[in-house]
Amino acid sequence: MKTISSFVVILFFGINTSIYSQDASSTKENKFIGTYDGLNEDIEFEFQATDGKIYTFQEIADGVTIDLYDEENFTKNYEVTWIKQTVEALDDDGEPTGETEDIQVIVLLKEI
Repeated sequence: MKTISSFVVILFFGINTSIYSQDASSTKENKFIGTYDGLNEDIEFEFQATDGKIYTFQEIADGVTIDLYDEENFTKNYEVTWIKQTVEALDDDGEPTGETEDIQVIVLLKEI
């Protein structure tokens, strides 16, 4: 009986560890240095990284203090820290569709 109890505890621990590992990887922080190009036609925040890659972001976390809507901040260089986040998709009326979508969120912004 003790062997079965030990097996159940180990199995439960393994499942819990697996679940938490997936959560941690889904919020992995990414970084790059680039120039802020302003808002694109989809009203996304657009940056061009030093390697030429274009990054777009749909949201900014509450803790970010730099106002990217202010034109004074256009063409400035920033170190951008961001995550992918899964959110509920909305239809044209703002109602949930039952589907999810991945968005990119700026979580830290530092002027260089």
